[in-house]
Amino acid sequence: PKLEDIGLKQQYKLYLSLEEQGNMPIILDSKYLLQNPELILKRLCDLLEISFDQKMLKWRKGARKEDGVWAKYWYKKTHQSTGFKSYKQKKISLQGTNIELAKNASKYYNFLYSKALKN
Repeated sequence: PKLEDIGLKQQYKLYLSLEEQGNMPIILDSKYLLQNPELILKRLCDLLEISFDQKMLKWRKGARKEDGVWAKYWYKKTHQSTGFKSYKQKKISLQGTNIELAKNASKYYNFLYSKALKN
């Protein structure tokens, strides 16, 4: 895979473009969201100027009509869930061309990660 294939550089450019236009892009990182869903969702709601609701932390199992036609392919685990799971750090082992890809992507990832809503 190439850097263009993973979309990280495009996300970086989009962030800068939005910022140049006077917008404040919001970045959520799943690590922080799973470590403290309530806090991160409250911060997100504040930034979006909407009310936080405890119902955002729990939901009923199953599909939603809003999920779209790809839901059965993309959301299987989500449809089985009823809330956020705890964050678990994963062991990452890169090989071959993925090592170079990670090196090239790190500049963009680290920038975006530094902008994420944090605990």
